[in-house]
Amino acid sequence: MNGTGIFLTLWVTFKHFFRKKVTIRYPKQKQPMAERFFGLMRLKRDENGVEKCTGCGICAINCPTKVISMEKGKRDDGKPFAVWYKVDIQRCMFCGICVEVCPFDALVSGQKYELGSYSREGMTYNKEDLLLPTGGAQ
Repeated sequence: MNGTGIFLTLWVTFKHFFRKKVTIRYPKQKQPMAERFFGLMRLKRDENGVEKCTGCGICAINCPTKVISMEKGKRDDGKPFAVWYKVDIQRCMFCGICVEVCPFDALVSGQKYELGSYSREGMTYNKEDLLLPTGGAQ
């Protein structure tokens, strides 16, 4: 009875010693995220490269932690748009309600998950940070 605990511990160690390693070298190698992973939300553009967000504020109203703020304005052609759009990531729950309730399909869940910052100002994302490039890569 005294030697079985040590023997079982050594057996488990020996058994796993020759298996393939699953360690990922994080800063250089990144783990692929699942397709349905919800990271930082992104603002989409239409086919002409113009942002789809009209500044209606439905995402801000439905946000449970009230981290989204914006100001609505009108373009020269009379179409509404968000003059400025801010998201305070340090309070965001990443619940995805903002993406679901957007009636214009202007918000999409992104794959960005490295959101650390050394200052509070770095945790606030504005419209230019959230807009997807014209090509649409996340």
